[in-house]
Amino acid sequence: MRLLLLGSLALSLVGCSVATGPSARPEAVSLGGERMSVRFSDGVVCRTDVPLTGGQGQLAGCAHPLDWSVTIHKRNYLEPVFGAVVSPYAHIDLSNGTGRNWTFRTPLPVGRDSRL
Repeated sequence: MRLLLLGSLALSLVGCSVATGPSARPEAVSLGGERMSVRFSDGVVCRTDVPLTGGQGQLAGCAHPLDWSVTIHKRNYLEPVFGAVVSPYAHIDLSNGTGRNWTFRTPLPVGRDSRL
């Protein structure tokens, strides 16, 4: 009986540790036109609309529904020619609501990723 009780207790603890494991984190952000894409460490890519002037919202419908805030410092001077292919000069903050925050910037610095 004790063995059965200890076995079920061990399985419960294993189940809890799996369920509360670390979730995927954002690895890269791209911003072009009125669209932002966030790529996560587990391969998921989420997209959302962002006004040309910046703003804030949530990655609704995403497997990782983070809050986002985009501050546009200035539009890229190449945007009239290349459109949404070029990123504005922006600062992007992502938050999971439990105190974990990630900060990115666009356009991508040469030879580096967008994380700050």
